[in-house]
Amino acid sequence: MYIAYYVSFDRSTLIEAIGNRQNCFLVIQNSWYMGAILVFYFLFWVSYKAFGTNKRILPILVVLFGICCYIALAFACGLGRWWYYSSLAFVLGLLWKEYENTIIPIEHKWYYFLLIISILLFSILYYLRNTVGIGLVSYFVQSFVFPIIIVLVLSKIKLSNKILDFCGGISVEIYLLHELSYTVLRSSYVYIENDIVFVLFTFGLTLFFATALHQLENFYAKKNADL
Repeated sequence: MYIAYYVSFDRSTLIEAIGNRQNCFLVIQNSWYMGAILVFYFLFWVSYKAFGTNKRILPILVVLFGICCYIALAFACGLGRWWYYSSLAFVLGLLWKEYENTIIPIEHKWYYFLLIISILLFSILYYLRNTVGIGLVSYFVQSFVFPIIIVLVLSKIKLSNKILDFCGGISVEIYLLHELSYTVLRSSYVYIENDIVFVLFTFGLTLFFATALHQLENFYAKKNADL
């Protein structure tokens, strides 16, 4: 879809995208996440396949080692820091799932203390993110602290409705297609100048694209299942 659009309407952007070494020459600028998460899920599968779920911390340590190798490789290849500075959040998710029954009572007992400390730490690190010497470290720690803040907040505030459930069902498609939406709406052919109108139309067009792609995926999945 992206290539078809760029070839037809904006070839300069396509040339710029596939020539961007920092983004691994990807046509979709923010699709780095899909490549990264595939690597992490592969590490997850290999580690738990090798050691089983009864080893607890051992497979998590294997995943951590693999992610550290991924970070080193991405850094050595000159990829942008967005490729790796949020990687440790994946390990945090594994720790949460493995030790959830132990963590939740601690969270309930020390809720406000943990929330305040997490927010303060994130704020300080955000302020220091461009400081020479600790900038990259601050990004790594921020990406570890931010999910903790989200979990703490959502443990008190329950967000659930039909709109969020619907968007959750097409979240991957939304992630992959929102760049196409805002590119189309601010191109040489269509340019929405008003920011509020631009955001609203971007949301609408993204949901349209994402729903259509999701329906197409379901159609092919059902067709293959019948075969």
